[in-house]
Amino acid sequence: MTPNQVKEMALSKFPILLFDNADTINVILKSALMFYQTKVAVIKQVEIKIDLETKLTTALPNDFLKGAKLSGVDGNCFSIFPSNNVLKVDITKHYKPPATLTYFANICDVDFDTYQLPPEIITNLQDYLEILIRIPNNELKSAISAQSEILDPTVQIHQELLQEKKELEAKMIAAAPPIPMTSFY
Repeated sequence: MTPNQVKEMALSKFPILLFDNADTINVILKSALMFYQTKVAVIKQVEIKIDLETKLTTALPNDFLKGAKLSGVDGNCFSIFPSNNVLKVDITKHYKPPATLTYFANICDVDFDTYQLPPEIITNLQDYLEILIRIPNNELKSAISAQSEILDPTVQIHQELLQEKKELEAKMIAAAPPIPMTSFY
């Protein structure tokens, strides 16, 4: 599922959406992705080739943010240094290809129409995006209700929404994948 598909799923939860500025909703989507990327992390693995003469890898994945670990088939880890969309690798004579790169994915600066998010983050991301949209939508509903002096039973208490957001953030952080035991660059 792409980021825009997650956004559409979140928006479908609103029978009446007063807060429907497309640009602002896209900013909220980017904010949700940024929270997930920085507080929870998307950790991916990819097989990568190392040229034994130059000790450079093939090009890094398009969503590469930061490397966590590079290891050979035998499980040995190698020192890695980023350089112009490749990695310079300090390998030993015991290296056996292929190498597996474990890295942090950049989910904020991807094409929101085509980038496929990992399936395991979809539910939490959709729930988080929904609460981020519900807060300003609720503020508009509250203002309209106050202006028209007609009580709207669907208006939620703002502090309760903020508490729900805070609890969801804590839940997502607690469910974060374990960070690989190695040094980062």
